[in-house]
Amino acid sequence: MKLIDPDTIEFAEDFFFRLSIEQLAERHKEFWERQPFLELFFRGVKTGLKNEFQLEVLWKFVLMTDYCFKSFYGTIPLISKQKISDKLAWIVNDIKKNPEPSGNTNYPKEIARAGQVPMLEFIEAKCESMILEFNNFPEPDACIVFNAIITMTWLYQEEVKKMVPDVN
Repeated sequence: MKLIDPDTIEFAEDFFFRLSIEQLAERHKEFWERQPFLELFFRGVKTGLKNEFQLEVLWKFVLMTDYCFKSFYGTIPLISKQKISDKLAWIVNDIKKNPEPSGNTNYPKEIARAGQVPMLEFIEAKCESMILEFNNFPEPDACIVFNAIITMTWLYQEEVKKMVPDVN
């Protein structure tokens, strides 16, 4: 599988984490217009977050992930409400059938399933550093953000498999 290269990932992180609130809102609106059902998914994710900083971080990671996929594979087709619902049902079922003994998410397993391991490991490391750096981004909230990005990556990767036949 062709992976998004580190230069693209680092550029996207640098670019999106430097956006002003106004610039972020503008790009968020553009994303919303292209992916309205993912927007609804992220609104649901937002309910688990506790402050505007966490929401801002979520949207920077969303836009970063979207940019990486678009720049590497082209525009990702509309992710349907049904695809999102099916993926969320699958996640819940998998948790019930294969609970982690620790009760925590098995991130290595989930990252591998989603594909784009280097990008997700980069985002995971960024989340971990933000947990240490910012008091208003505690680990449980960072996990909410990261789980949402893993889900988005999986959904995008499934579309890429349809767009690029040699991607498995």
